[in-house]
Amino acid sequence: MSGRAAAEAAPGGPTASSTIPVPAGVHFTERMAGFVGEGEDYWEGAEAGRAAGSSFAFVFSISVDDVEGMLADPAHEADLFGTVEAPALSESRLIACGGRFNLFSDDPDDPKSKRMEYRATLTAEDGASYEFRGHKVIRDDPGFDLWPDTTTLYIELRRCDSPDASPPLRGVLRIAVTDFVRQLTTMRPTGPDSAKARAKALADFGGFFAGSLFKIYGGFGRGLQRFDENAPPRQRRPLRCGVGQAVPVTTEDGKQLRLTRYRGGSRGPVVLTHGLGVSSLIFSIDTIATNLVEYLFEAGYDCWLFDYRSSIDLPHSGDLHTADDVARYDYPAAIDKVREMTGAPGVQVVAHCFGATTFTMAMLSGLQGVRSAVISQIGPHVFVPWFPQRLLAHLRVPWFFGLLRLRAVDVTARERDPRWLRALDRVLYRLLPLSGRSSSDSATSNRITALYGPLYERDQLNEATFLEALPEMFGEANVAALAQLALIARRKRIVAADGRNAYLPQLRGLNIPVCFIHGALNRTFLPTSTRKTYRLLRRRFGASQYSHHVIPEYGHIDCIYGKDAQRDVYPLIRAHLDRY
Repeated sequence: MSGRAAAEAAPGGPTASSTIPVPAGVHFTERMAGFVGEGEDYWEGAEAGRAAGSSFAFVFSISVDDVEGMLADPAHEADLFGTVEAPALSESRLIACGGRFNLFSDDPDDPKSKRMEYRATLTAEDGASYEFRGHKVIRDDPGFDLWPDTTTLYIELRRCDSPDASPPLRGVLRIAVTDFVRQLTTMRPTGPDSAKARAKALADFGGFFAGSLFKIYGGFGRGLQRFDENAPPRQRRPLRCGVGQAVPVTTEDGKQLRLTRYRGGSRGPVVLTHGLGVSSLIFSIDTIATNLVEYLFEAGYDCWLFDYRSSIDLPHSGDLHTADDVARYDYPAAIDKVREMTGAPGVQVVAHCFGATTFTMAMLSGLQGVRSAVISQIGPHVFVPWFPQRLLAHLRVPWFFGLLRLRAVDVTARERDPRWLRALDRVLYRLLPLSGRSSSDSATSNRITALYGPLYERDQLNEATFLEALPEMFGEANVAALAQLALIARRKRIVAADGRNAYLPQLRGLNIPVCFIHGALNRTFLPTSTRKTYRLLRRRFGASQYSHHVIPEYGHIDCIYGKDAQRDVYPLIRAHLDRY
């Protein structure tokens, strides 16, 4: 009988010379340092510890005896041991024993987060012992947060013999760059003599670690929400102003525009004019309980929504045209049409953003038939934040669009967008926070913010408006109009596209009752813009016919379709219209 056969036939199974395979493992060392103290949260404890000079530093070794088994275990647990230097707890080093480390465990408080958890008992020479718990929060937030997340540990310490006798110590520890570099050199495989098995263990562990981080951070916003044009239409609520009557308008230069009439009563015609890269839908969007058209309709006004050549609902929006074109051709045609159909000697106007800019230009160019106006967010004077809007204006960013032979820039992120545009959306998701702007999971919202600045306070928009209506309301803006807006931002006042001061010298065109409304938190056009115009008009033509309202907690376009605009903004608009 052969030796192998004899061994298999023996009652005890394999012979003593047979060995059970030794699993391959990984070992590495980590050093972190910071401060601990009494506090309601980790940062408060760290600040208290810093003030008291209560430092805390550890050198922990993490030992994985079986990489294959550890990766298969959902808890991804390993042994932890080492030493701690904490003068406030012990003059000598404390020994960490019985410790456990969990890599990428689920966060019970946040399903989008993972944790790295540290647990150990710290024992001092005098016999005092402390329960040590720490965790790192691994979560993909806007901005480049992989480094701070993986190098920031939130810790808590309690006395083991009397855990409830005194408040726990809390703090924040960090990894210095030099310690991180040193930590990389400590990572080594353990276990069998087979170099191949040891190399595989190290590669498997490193691959799992890097792969997990990539799943969390490396997508760079790949889950961003996009507009699916092929999806079934969303359920829309019927408007309480009925279906509007479409009225075509032809300008002197041959453009076909559109007015949409909602005849609410006999209180006179009101023309509502929208901004750049949107349409009159901003006034009639159904995702809020009461939109501006419904509000004015129910107040008895004859509402006319004006889609001029920049409207994304018209074929002209992508054509190269300027604010001067809108002022010269579009407003006279629209106002004349409304007066013709209603027989009214004059109309009132509610103008927002680029609509306010172009309306103001039209008035300063001699537009007739307007008896009063509400101007939202911008007028003849224009002040924008230096960083980044004014800086980008000075950098002539729209000129680069032209260099790329772009006629228009579209902010609506669609499912059918090419791969390079999707990649750009992921870059914006990361870069916006570095410019002081917030990014979100909505790719359309990020494009809006990148192109125009922060157009709304997120808290003022309900979920339906933010997630569903933004891609419907926003679209392309032509490069010529953007270039003129950049020029206006540099000059701090409205000027013609060729730079001429063609409007402000004709200030008498605004010798009509005007109500200015401005969001206090508008970071696209600062409230100083309309305030300066308001004060100038009062000095020039008297105070009685002008008013100025800065609305707390609102930004720019949320004054038009914010979830509570019917309570906070619309009454100011109606009060002015009622008065005149």
